[in-house]
Amino acid sequence: MSKIKANRYENTATTDGGIDIDTSGRVGIGTASPDGTLHVHSNSAGSITANSGADDLVIENNGDTGISILTADGNNATAIFFGCPTQTVGAAIRYNNSTHEMSLGPDDPSGGYLRINSGDGVEAARIDSSGRLLVGSTSAYVSDANFQVTDDTNAKLVISNPGNASYSLAVGTDNALAFKDESNAVERMRIDIAGRLMLGTTTEGAANEADNLTIADSGDVGITLRSTNSGFNRIYFSDGTSGASEYAGYLLYKHADNAMIFGTNATERMRLRSDGRMLVPGVYAETTGGSANVNVQSDGLMQRSVSSIKYKKDVETLQDSYADALLNVRPVWYKSKCTSDNPDWGHWGFIAEELAEIDPRLVIWKTAELSYDEQGVPVKTACEPEAEGVQYDRFVPHLLNLIKRQQTAIETLETKVAALEAG
Repeated sequence: MSKIKANRYENTATTDGGIDIDTSGRVGIGTASPDGTLHVHSNSAGSITANSGADDLVIENNGDTGISILTADGNNATAIFFGCPTQTVGAAIRYNNSTHEMSLGPDDPSGGYLRINSGDGVEAARIDSSGRLLVGSTSAYVSDANFQVTDDTNAKLVISNPGNASYSLAVGTDNALAFKDESNAVERMRIDIAGRLMLGTTTEGAANEADNLTIADSGDVGITLRSTNSGFNRIYFSDGTSGASEYAGYLLYKHADNAMIFGTNATERMRLRSDGRMLVPGVYAETTGGSANVNVQSDGLMQRSVSSIKYKKDVETLQDSYADALLNVRPVWYKSKCTSDNPDWGHWGFIAEELAEIDPRLVIWKTAELSYDEQGVPVKTACEPEAEGVQYDRFVPHLLNLIKRQQTAIETLETKVAALEAG
């Protein structure tokens, strides 16, 4: 027989248990000192084997267990079970007291993970004991991975906005990492199993060689970067056609002599050597009857030489004295010490330093020293002007002045001679 005694409901058959309601309205089941609004206590561990559990709290409907709470089972875990008359099927929230891990999923006594299961009881995702989020897999393939998405055919991570435009990062059966515009079903970028990067295309360079970077437009290869090819590093520019001549242009670095080479239609057009000298083979083949019109400064600046009045100011007629001074220049014969000249050939010319003493405006002057910083960037430093060359084309005004005056003198003498002969 049971009775209510003071604020305590006591089972008279066993006086060490019962239900207690303290003065604060807290209910204790199996304890006279409830720690909360509802406190259930048991002195013995329960079991989760079929039909033999000793759960501390059971909520049921028509004899079928809806929720049961087990404070400590045979696997040293605290668990809440959902929707099952037995404890071997259904779902559970389990905390493992020894490993301090939380698991969600089927009532599996192994526990040890925070797991999310699909409707058919198959595990869909978990956070393992190392804090790694695993989707589609029960173990991490890389020991230091923090996040892993796994699928037998196409592991895919999709990012979408409220406007339904979505993008994915996926690894397919070809082991290529692909970035795709899901809303337009267009692949935008791919890194294949060989580590080659492809933008706008799903295949490497148009020549189907081991290219490291391929950029394409509408399926036509536009730019291809090839790290090595018989001692060369290459960047190809393509017009999208097929065949061996598909590359409309290329930029090539030749390892052997540290030269940069520019080409079009599979033919070298220009070469920049390691010493800074530039070679353009096609220039020699092209000829013209026009005069030279290019000037090179001491800092390497190339510029067009002009003579139009629109580029001149303070124009004055050449004085006779400057033309007469040209007669003091010493013409010489010499052999060249320049690297590109034949040392056995002789030349006619003038000495720039001697000409500078007569008329400095007829001399080419060095006005800057060129060096390079630690990044290889040119640094120009002003220096004292130094005579480097002779502006032979500048002799023309002086010579014409002399010729005109000599022509006048000749005509005067001819007139005098004619008069003398007539007399």
